Amino acid sequence: MAQINLPQITQERLDVWMYKLLLGILPLEKTGLLKKELQRRNEGDQIFSALERKMLATFTVEQVPTKEYLTILLDDWEKRNWGD
Repeated sequence: MAQINLPQITQERLDVWMYKLLLGILPLEKTGLLKKELQRRNEGDQIFSALERKMLATFTVEQVPTKEYLTILLDDWEKRNWGD
């Protein structure tokens, strides 16, 4: 995969973007930047958060809307860890 050239995005900004995506208030432009940043971090083996991995996974599935697939992944994560 080609190297993605992005300005350095801090962990705090990444966290805010992820929370905004979960709330459905992240603009499309920043959603694209979030996707690219998560891809960049994944390629550099710099993803250490389960939430970041779940977000990245949602961007790789095109048949299911992002929010719907993220809901499935988060529900599964909860069931696997706490049986809820």
